[in-house]
Amino acid sequence: MKLAGNLLFKQSIRMYGFDQSFTPGLETAETMEDVDQRLVEHFFIHTSNQNEARRILNPWAVMPLVGWADRYALENRSKKFHQLSVLFSPWGVYLSVLNSLDSSQVDELIALGVELVRSQGTPTRTD
Repeated sequence: MKLAGNLLFKQSIRMYGFDQSFTPGLETAETMEDVDQRLVEHFFIHTSNQNEARRILNPWAVMPLVGWADRYALENRSKKFHQLSVLFSPWGVYLSVLNSLDSSQVDELIALGVELVRSQGTPTRTD
């Protein structure tokens, strides 16, 4: 079952507009182990680097994601399908949904992206 899930993930990521240039290491990505249960309830989490993913998915990143999932819970047979994909890539943080959003939802998606970037802290200089 895990193998089938990993294969589906790798095929479906293209639906969100991400190609191989956004996802180096995709061939070794697998389901993340030991992740915050609040995320597991709403998201499939795959990574090619378990340690880095744990660092990125800190409590300050978890809270806005859980908040989005609470506001936009997936409903069976709903035309308001707001399935969210979040990609932490070497090139940046990307958020994508499969449907059209109204302007207030676009603003909320942008705010979520900003919050996820902020959750990673401010880089410090060492020189």
